[in-house]
Amino acid sequence: MEYLSDLRAFLKVVETRNFSGAAGLLGLSQSAVSKRISRLEESLGVPLLIRSTRHLSLTDAGTKFYAHAERIVAEIDEAQRSAAAAHADIGGHIRVHSTLGIGQTIVAPAIAAFIRAYKDASVELVLSPNNSINLIQQNVDITIRLSNEREALLHHTSVDHEVIGAIRYLVCGAPAYFAEAGKPDKPQDLAQHNCLILSAQAAADAWEFIGPKGLYAVRVAGNFTSNSGAALYHALIQGTGIARMLEPAILDELNDGRLTEIFAELALPERFILAYYPHVAVMPPRSRLFLDFLKMHLAQKLEQRRPRTTAQP
Repeated sequence: MEYLSDLRAFLKVVETRNFSGAAGLLGLSQSAVSKRISRLEESLGVPLLIRSTRHLSLTDAGTKFYAHAERIVAEIDEAQRSAAAAHADIGGHIRVHSTLGIGQTIVAPAIAAFIRAYKDASVELVLSPNNSINLIQQNVDITIRLSNEREALLHHTSVDHEVIGAIRYLVCGAPAYFAEAGKPDKPQDLAQHNCLILSAQAAADAWEFIGPKGLYAVRVAGNFTSNSGAALYHALIQGTGIARMLEPAILDELNDGRLTEIFAELALPERFILAYYPHVAVMPPRSRLFLDFLKMHLAQKLEQRRPRTTAQP
């Protein structure tokens, strides 16, 4: 920034043709302006100005340098104005939609961190049990959902999307449950266990795994069903049964031993978290900032994951 101040002083001296005029415009003393010009010339190794008691003019090097300096300072000023305008726009309202699962476990915690970091921001989170939403008609800025594919809804020209990250569903239970009911050796054994079922998922009672012959499903049943993963979490942690949960929602519990993952080597491939938003030439700065923050928040959360166990021979 010191070099930028020297450039501004040089430009004002050239524009006013004297040190006193430049000093007045910059709110500095004449000696301070002179010091900045001398420092600039010293750093460049060439004289920029020819000084006399009555006249001040540019050297050849000074003439060439002035053209570049004028452009550089103008570009920096424009960058600062643009950044200030973007920051001012961050203070607006963002309306976010998500499904219950990732909305409660990923989006809601990220929003809490976001509004702590950007206190001028305002966010409304709308949760629903399914993906049915019209971004334009329902005045939604961003909707977050899970998908088996990185690319989706490409035929919708009014909607853009991007990948926020990737997560897994894990099958797990509390040590207290396994101590009482035993631990299943293979996915088919789940038929003899109390499974907590998330009704908001498609084929909620058919849990899928990957084996040597490809994808297969195991039918499960239990005494507690809910459309809320948060509700199932409380039953899971108390040892009521076995559940299939989104990884970020239970990382802390897996790491400290309150939950144990089973069938890690047979878990489904990662699901992609996608953000959808109305197609516009330039995304509003506050929406762009929120999406970047959400990506960072998820990445930091998943850094806590432990290495997965491999199948035993």
